[in-house]
Amino acid sequence: MVIDDSLREGHALAAAALAGDGRDELIVLWRGGAGGLAIYRAGDDPGGAWRKIPLAADLAVEGLAVADLNGDGQLDLVAMAGRSNLLVWFEQMPTK
Repeated sequence: MVIDDSLREGHALAAAALAGDGRDELIVLWRGGAGGLAIYRAGDDPGGAWRKIPLAADLAVEGLAVADLNGDGQLDLVAMAGRSNLLVWFEQMPTK
């Protein structure tokens, strides 16, 4: 099953249960074009469509970590964007 065929230069991928419902979401990063970072959440029906939740555009992301950085019990993302020399913290990821 192809989830998304529009990404250019996909560069990192992680799976984590961000919504707290026991189901993993996919965290996808790419650096082609302007780059970007998005979360993909599977539909509720088996084999259903995946929903893309964009988090950052114009950010050529090259690395990713998933952890509860502030100890609040919810997973956060940290992305590294080498071209722009940025380290970006995304607190409490939206998944709805």
